[in-house]
Amino acid sequence: GLLLGVSLAASPETSLSLALVQSFKKELEVNGDRIAGSDQVSSVLALGASSILGRRTLFSVSLGVGLTEDAPDYSLNLSLPMRF
Repeated sequence: GLLLGVSLAASPETSLSLALVQSFKKELEVNGDRIAGSDQVSSVLALGASSILGRRTLFSVSLGVGLTEDAPDYSLNLSLPMRF
């Protein structure tokens, strides 16, 4: 796979990110026979933002958009990490 990305500190509490995530899978082989159509190329463009909500809490959101047929059309990730 390959991941190329960039992050920007928009303020002391907030950051923005942009990434291109690619993965490559070889054609599957069973008992020496190749399975046609089992190879994949998946490319996703991911846009994200993170912000500090409090002294021990961060909120992060990212949206992924599939660029190839083998990639999911859309993905949404939300996270709320807390330090105890």
